[in-house]
Amino acid sequence: SAADYPLFQLAVIDGYTGRSQDKVKRLEELQRRFPNSGMMPDVLLEKAEAQTHLGELDSAKESLTNLTEDYGQTTQSRQARLRLANTLDQQGKREQADKTYRQIITEYPTSDEALQALDALKMHAADNGTMAELQSFLATVENAPVIDTGDADRLSFQAAEQAYTQKEDASLLRAYIKQYPNGSGALKALGYLLEDADARKDDDEAYNYACRIVEQFPDNAAAEDALLLKADIEYDRGQGQLALKTWQQLAARASNPDNATFARMGIMRVARDTGDADLIIESADAILSSSSTGAEDRTEATFSRGLALQLKGQRAEARKLWESVASQTEDLYGAQAAVYLAQSLLDDKQLKQARKVATDFVGKATSHTYWLGRGFIVLSDIARAEGNDYEADSFLQALKKNYPGTDDDIPAMIDERLKK
Repeated sequence: SAADYPLFQLAVIDGYTGRSQDKVKRLEELQRRFPNSGMMPDVLLEKAEAQTHLGELDSAKESLTNLTEDYGQTTQSRQARLRLANTLDQQGKREQADKTYRQIITEYPTSDEALQALDALKMHAADNGTMAELQSFLATVENAPVIDTGDADRLSFQAAEQAYTQKEDASLLRAYIKQYPNGSGALKALGYLLEDADARKDDDEAYNYACRIVEQFPDNAAAEDALLLKADIEYDRGQGQLALKTWQQLAARASNPDNATFARMGIMRVARDTGDADLIIESADAILSSSSTGAEDRTEATFSRGLALQLKGQRAEARKLWESVASQTEDLYGAQAAVYLAQSLLDDKQLKQARKVATDFVGKATSHTYWLGRGFIVLSDIARAEGNDYEADSFLQALKKNYPGTDDDIPAMIDERLKK
């Protein structure tokens, strides 16, 4: 009558040595010989585990069912459910595993197994972005374990970050920031989402995330890059004054030379668009005085400062600045400076100098077709001012025949002059 214990131990040894089939046979023998053994909960638990190892899930479920029905309040019954759920999870049968985990919590809410089941469910919910749904389920179960808010926040962000960095899937980040707008990972999540939206050229979404970073984390270094992108989008949308305020915010808090230059360039462009000569000069001077300013930005700032001086009526000083960059015809603002220089000389009746500047410019290679066209327009105006209408019209006719663009004002400027 005491043989059930050594028979059970032999079965356990079979399991330790990898003979799961033998283990099942010994346990079934024990069931037949000692149906009323006090060890039966352990027998059924070990049998279900061995059957699971053998991949005999239906048989394992049958053993589990018998254990649950006949010894449902025992620790072994709860352990068996948990082991089966873990096995299903390891096999990738997550839906079945989650169903079993939830059954454990529903039927044994205050047990240790319920806490372990919840740990698994939390990981799955984090991976799926369904933490809120899991919390709703727990609220329906009396005495169910609760999810620590900080723990749920952390797990959800970790899963979302992993999905984005490894699979370029931002969906969990969106779910995370919706559920935890002020969570511990909110800043990084918004940064990732901003990066993703910018890469997809979704300006509306990028703008939204940039604004949220600036509003929620104004003192964080990440706010600088967010301000930069925010201002660029505002400017591209034609919201110059709004962009100006954003660039001024960036200029005030820029912690590195690049961001300071970006901000000043933006301020200068808005000022140029609105004809604010004083603000153009202020911004251009700051740009030109910085040793970190690149060549292209320096050329644009020089051109812009010249434009501001012309607006102030200081035409000779403006021409000196334009002349200093007019030879840089492959630079957009170098080409523009050459045209403005020639036009300014023409306006002041300095025809000889104006012709030289215009002739030099159109004779050089430049990829800026529009400004090359404008150069020929100015050259035509100079010739007409000299009294040479035939030459002036010849320039215009040649330009009309060869100019590739149709969506700007060059064709209209040509026709206007040929009608005179």
